[in-house]
Amino acid sequence: MESIRERQRKFEALIHKTEGRIEALKTEYNLFFAGEVNIPPEKERVNIEKIIRDVQSKDLRSGKLDFLLQNLSSRFYLYNNMWLKKLSQLEVGAINRPSKTPKYEMKEQPDSPKSRDSSVSLNKESSFDSFYNEYNNMVNQNNKGKVKPKDDIINMIKLKMISANIIDANINLTISKGKVQIKIKK
Repeated sequence: MESIRERQRKFEALIHKTEGRIEALKTEYNLFFAGEVNIPPEKERVNIEKIIRDVQSKDLRSGKLDFLLQNLSSRFYLYNNMWLKKLSQLEVGAINRPSKTPKYEMKEQPDSPKSRDSSVSLNKESSFDSFYNEYNNMVNQNNKGKVKPKDDIINMIKLKMISANIIDANINLTISKGKVQIKIKK
């Protein structure tokens, strides 16, 4: 025959297990209302409601267990009322669940690339000319900003490469916030 303490420990373990189930149910309802799951977890909600009613009817409680049970039931019934209210609002069309598919897609313009790569070498002066042509094309296609003088841009790139001890580099040109940005990569 079980002692009262053993029954109280089992009762407390049941309360803690039910707390975990309530948190899992809360997550499932959040997924449902976010449109990720198609069916609300009604069976689990009803099962937890039955467990709480059964636990409240038992007479093995102490002050500690009464406190835990009161906390558990009030949290569940708060969530339960919120879920039922949202479900009824869904039924009458007062609120809508978001769908998984986006309603619109942004399309990039194929005529204006947002990024280009160019290779340069301190041993090959013509590579800087082709880089500057790419830079010039990006600025002109963007229709914003002024084209900086060729010597200024090339000298800036060479200076950065020399200070970083790089002889051959890849340069990435990117349009960001209406400006052409230059990034030097090894």
